[in-house]
Amino acid sequence: MSRKTRRKTLKNARQCRQFLGKVINELYAGEVKPDIAGKIFYGISVLLKSIETDELETRIQRLEALTNGKEAKTYHAN
Repeated sequence: MSRKTRRKTLKNARQCRQFLGKVINELYAGEVKPDIAGKIFYGISVLLKSIETDELETRIQRLEALTNGKEAKTYHAN
């Protein structure tokens, strides 16, 4: 990656995916060192997990609000 590259703000999974694609292409072209690319890949994997966890937490909170915090009945087949 060139030094002229602007800093990338990654706020969602789509932006992470697009940035990963860019880094992979630059790695393949020899424009970024493998050790740097590896650090970027690791950082993005941690960020993606954090995004996923945040989205799941938000969905759970919405579902709980819809059910007024009541637990769903579960049925077990005997």
